[in-house]
Amino acid sequence: MEMWLLTLCTPDYFRLPARINSCNGDSVMRNDDSGFDYADRFPVRAIHYVLHKEKRAGYRTRWHREREAHELIYVDYGAIRLRAGDLRVELDTGDCFVVSRGTFHEFHGKSGRAFDFLNVVYSGRAPGGIENRVLHLPAEERALVRALKEESLALQPGHEAMMILKLNELLLRLGRRDGSTLEQYGRPGDTTHRYHGRVVRHALGYLEHHFSQPLDAKAVARHAGVSRSHLRALLRRETGRSLRSHLRGFRVERAKRLLRESSENIATVSYRVGYQSVPHFCTVFKRAVGKTPSEYVRSLK
Repeated sequence: MEMWLLTLCTPDYFRLPARINSCNGDSVMRNDDSGFDYADRFPVRAIHYVLHKEKRAGYRTRWHREREAHELIYVDYGAIRLRAGDLRVELDTGDCFVVSRGTFHEFHGKSGRAFDFLNVVYSGRAPGGIENRVLHLPAEERALVRALKEESLALQPGHEAMMILKLNELLLRLGRRDGSTLEQYGRPGDTTHRYHGRVVRHALGYLEHHFSQPLDAKAVARHAGVSRSHLRALLRRETGRSLRSHLRGFRVERAKRLLRESSENIATVSYRVGYQSVPHFCTVFKRAVGKTPSEYVRSLK
């Protein structure tokens, strides 16, 4: 089953203006007194189409590229395996990936399963620092994706401009989360240190959202876009801790929160944070907190 939501080129009068004027004629949104307009530097200038598809098991896209546009792929349901140039990554539900202009790519359902995805092709600048990288969207960013999709469905007056605004906000939020600023957006020349910092943040972000699952170092490295050995070296150098140590930290912190804020018993908490053995969970918890889970609960009272 396929559902086409929108296939169009945004007309010129819906594109973002180069200058925004106040009621007295003065330019607003300026960087400084030189008269530079931030509106000129928004990443999205035009949306060519928004497409939502539900694909059955075994579906695979063709090997293709957008010559003059960037392509955002968001997984609505299921999981996909994506190949973009020489990069191979996996996207789970709630993940997105921005394929840079001119990059050949294709994807298919993970393990041959069915999946839903949202596809947005747009013109503008490549979002600095976040292109060709798996990004897990927090709740606010997922809400922006849903709103963009709803605008493409509703076809209300001005829906093209609303879609451009929402996609700009989404990319700018992702850039901000990645450490970019509006001034740096879309500019090349990142230092090696900033690149490494992003790799570590992406790896830890993946762990934060998947800590309840068995640790798969290969999947974490794929998400961050580097090899396992390179990721281990970066983590050691920049945090002084191993991947497994970070995983334990996320699990213990979530366990402490559950013990504080819920009425669940220790065994249930253990399973929820990824430990199948309650005694092992208690050992790890005591080593990290200095108290067993039971002692920690009693101390709260």
